[in-house]
Parts: sequence; C-alpha cells; structure tokens
Amino acid sequence: MAARDALNQLTQLPAAAQLTGEARTQVTQLIANFNELITTQSQWRASYGKTAANLNALLGPDNADAAPTAAAVAPTPGEPGAVGTSGVGTVEVDPAIRAKLAELRRNLTEFEKAMGGTGQE
Repeated sequence: MAARDALNQLTQLPAAAQLTGEARTQVTQLIANFNELITTQSQWRASYGKTAANLNALLGPDNADAAPTAAAVAPTPGEPGAVGTSGVGTVEVDPAIRAKLAELRRNLTEFEKAMGGTGQE
C-alpha cells in the first residue's frame, strides 16, 4: 500500500526524530490510527476518520497541502481546533514531513474512493 510506504518514509526522516509537542503527539496518533485502519476488518470508516483528523491537524484542510503557509502555528491546548478537526490552527512541521503527510493524504483519499467512499468534504 502506497500510504504505508509514505508513512514509513516519514518516520525515517531526520526531522521526524526532532518532533516535539503537538506535532509529535499528532504524528504518534496518526501512526496508531493508520495501523488500526490497515488492520481492521470492518468499520474501516471510523479508523479512516481518525486518521484524516490527524492529517487535518498537521496539514490543515484538505486543500492546504497544495499551498502550505509559513504562518501555521500549534494551537493552545483546549483551544478550538486543538484536535485538528476544524482545520484551524495547524501544527508547524518540517517541509519534508509536510510533503510526506500530503502524500499520505493523497494515498488515503484514493483508498477511500476505492473502498466506495464518497470523498467526503
């Protein structure tokens, strides 16, 4: 699966070892949720939703990876958007990590379409 390869490559980046704070938390959760997604036999949509939420927290809304902004900052814990579901207040990550996350998102979107998903907005 191409998404698994992208995530594996992300974890091998030197910048990945230097992640701290919210970025480290979101990437750790992303890995756990992705592993749940690829091992589940049913109810894959719930796992997919959690994985997509992690990606939104790290990258912003689905269209944000095309034009990343330098002004992206980590939200204050408890602040709206802190869990990344709204796309408000994305976490600042290294450009190499951002590129791999964007690749992972594209691969997961293709997976959802192949599984009969609706390409939810």
